[in-house]
Order: sequence, then structure tokens, then C-alpha cells
Amino acid sequence: GVQRGLTPYDLIILDLVLPDTHGHQVCQSLRREQIETPILILTAKDALEDKLSGFDHGADD
Repeated sequence: GVQRGLTPYDLIILDLVLPDTHGHQVCQSLRREQIETPILILTAKDALEDKLSGFDHGADD
């Protein structure tokens, strides 16, 4: 996840449900590494708190 963030992309599309970690952790790690590429989170979760948590972890949408 984070290693791929070091390659310039126009957009990162990130699912929250990943096999070895949670998408929020990946998002937060990318932001901690100063990766400014916009992050779009996709998820089957529809609770408002899940959406707000994505923004809190650095997602753009």
C-alpha cells in the first residue's frame, strides 16, 4: 500500500476491507508519508460514522 503511494498517480481508490489491514490504516500511512494524491474510499459500509472516519484518516472522498 504505502510503497505504491510513492509512485505518482492522479488518484488512489482504496477499499476499506483489505486482507491484511484496514483501509483507514493505509490511508493514514499514506498521509503520514506526505502523499498528497487524492484518496477515494469505496466501501460497502453505509453508516455515517464510517464515512466520517474516512475523512478523519485523510481521505478526500
